[in-house]
Amino acid sequence: MQSEDNRARAEAWYDANISLTREKPSLDFDEESQRMREKLAAFENQFVRENGERFLSNMNAAKLLVTTPFESYSSWLFRHYLTHVKQMNSPNELLGGLVSKILKALFSKESEPVDLEDVDTDRIKAKEFYEIAKSLKAGGDYKLLVDFIRSNAIESLMEKPELIEWTSKLFEATLCSIWTSYEVLASDLWESLVNHSIEAARNASNFESNATGAESKKIDLNILFRQDLNLNGKMGGLLKDKFDFTGESGIRAAYQACFRPKAKRQNKEEMSGCRNKILYATEQKRHLILHCGGVIDRTFVDKMQKVGINNYQAGDRLNLSVIDLEEPMEEVFREGCKLLELTEKWVNNQPS
Repeated sequence: MQSEDNRARAEAWYDANISLTREKPSLDFDEESQRMREKLAAFENQFVRENGERFLSNMNAAKLLVTTPFESYSSWLFRHYLTHVKQMNSPNELLGGLVSKILKALFSKESEPVDLEDVDTDRIKAKEFYEIAKSLKAGGDYKLLVDFIRSNAIESLMEKPELIEWTSKLFEATLCSIWTSYEVLASDLWESLVNHSIEAARNASNFESNATGAESKKIDLNILFRQDLNLNGKMGGLLKDKFDFTGESGIRAAYQACFRPKAKRQNKEEMSGCRNKILYATEQKRHLILHCGGVIDRTFVDKMQKVGINNYQAGDRLNLSVIDLEEPMEEVFREGCKLLELTEKWVNNQPS
């Protein structure tokens, strides 16, 4: 029974995380990061460029948390295949090359075509490898090879079940890193904006909404005297603590205070409502991981249900997979880039 449970767990983990047949992410992170860097280079405002570069660096670090260990695992799995191939007296050039190319396809949308014209399949004595090579040479059908890879991967995971538990913790750390990248960008960029722009500082200090439970935007006179009554380039730091940058709605309210001062009379319910379900869910998962050890409680279930996510039960663990990280990664990247572009545009549109 335990063996069956281990196999089921290994199969579920493989299919959710590194299955060669699962759908590829819609966002090519490296390509989009390069495009954003090119945009940043053309921005006029240095503080926007600097915050953007830090954001891209932090997002890349979050991505590497997953891809680097997975590449190491794939390399280990590749060596496992080669050992098996040698034992079966099969030429490494065939299976080694094919497995290498397909494993590389895990980390890129396109893989190089496999040239089998010069492969002498008659030299392959093991029937399993012969059938794989024959099917590939006949019509490029990868099914037998994909099934072979899956079978060996599952066997390797059953031999090392600790890999699954280890990656579970890794995925939790990655999700926290993804959200923190966004939170840090939002708060630091906002502070820089208010330091840079008198208009943004005026709007933020006059913002009256109490949507996030923020304190009054008034500044204590003692603080003014400590600054020698000179607040030039310091308003962002003074006002930052008056806003809440730890959640999706608080971040939205802070930027709305700067960009849309006429919105200050909106009521608490309208301002505190969730506008981005993916960001909100990422924020709540990060809170659950850090404060509840990833164990789902009733509060988390209720919050998810409010935004139409109904697949969680109190008492279960938050078992994340690569798929669970792809959507937050894409959304945080897009929303972070949007914040940078909106800030640059808003500053440039202000009168000199």
